[in-house]
Amino acid sequence: MEKFTPKRWKDRLSFLPQGFKQSQYVQRMRRRILEIIRVVSLFLLLAIPASAADVTLLEPGDRIMAVVLEVVDGDSLVVEVRGLRMPVRLAGVNCPEWDAPGGTEAKAFTAEWIARNPTLILEAAQDYYTKKPDCWDRFNRLLAWVWRDNHLLQEDMVRAGHAQVKWITEKDKHYKRLVAAERE
Repeated sequence: MEKFTPKRWKDRLSFLPQGFKQSQYVQRMRRRILEIIRVVSLFLLLAIPASAADVTLLEPGDRIMAVVLEVVDGDSLVVEVRGLRMPVRLAGVNCPEWDAPGGTEAKAFTAEWIARNPTLILEAAQDYYTKKPDCWDRFNRLLAWVWRDNHLLQEDMVRAGHAQVKWITEKDKHYKRLVAAERE
């Protein structure tokens, strides 16, 4: 059997019925592709729970409840918010990495602070490092202030000496709290 190798574009469309124009074929294919795109996008919209979609629309200052699933290091957590698992970066502070001196102590402090009650309030913060107007950092982590019983985790970490005040400006509403804790 000889393999068909079209030499011209018209030969490729030879399977079309007689009198069927190339432009009609292209229009039908475009319509089919658009219909497939509509069906797939509708499926994706329905597959994402509305409450999870709300989390991605957070703006600085918004507060949500979360349950901590994992402490990654001193200033990074993995939480569950409305059934959605998401990484969180503590706003306004920087801790040593887990393999740096003081890193394991910072992680242990954060884990102990959270172990008392893993249900927390996250207050979305603005990313001052990249100067973006939203509350997500360059690694797609939620930047947040972490609250429990009117105690701010970042403030307690700075006061205990496990974190430094960093990537925050005087405009931030928690700036004075953190600077005061750092001076103690």
